[in-house]
Amino acid sequence: MKSLSILTRYADKVPELEWIEPVGDISDLLPREWGLYLFKDKITGRVDYIGSATGRKGLYQRLRNQHLQPKYKKSVFRLKVERGFTAEIPECSAEYIRENYWLAVLPVPEHISIIKALEQILIFEYSPKFNSETTKHNHGFNRTPESSGPAKPGEFGGGAG
Repeated sequence: MKSLSILTRYADKVPELEWIEPVGDISDLLPREWGLYLFKDKITGRVDYIGSATGRKGLYQRLRNQHLQPKYKKSVFRLKVERGFTAEIPECSAEYIRENYWLAVLPVPEHISIIKALEQILIFEYSPKFNSETTKHNHGFNRTPESSGPAKPGEFGGGAG
């Protein structure tokens, strides 16, 4: 299948990604194309968040103008950091991320379905703590034979609803 080979090609690139420190102006390091981004804790070395960028200016827009921009108030990653730590205002969480995380970007100039599928695969593989809601509650994507029984009608994998 064509899509599986595309997904494998990009997934195989993840261990080789270059991790950068997101301090100062990193505009020149952020591609203007679609793709995925990963935030890794500098102390634990654990990937704590994986996201996708499919907007008009791709990774550049999502990272520079949202996650790393103190004035932007709707960053899901920053809101989760705030809940998980003592940062109380968005300005503090953006600063906290810049000081405590490495950033890697993976340009994926493919159909949005490939990007979203790859994001889910990487979230499944890395189990990032700030993506936990995605893996646990995303329409049954985390369903296993040991989970709470068969999917209900209308859920992923279930009958007609």
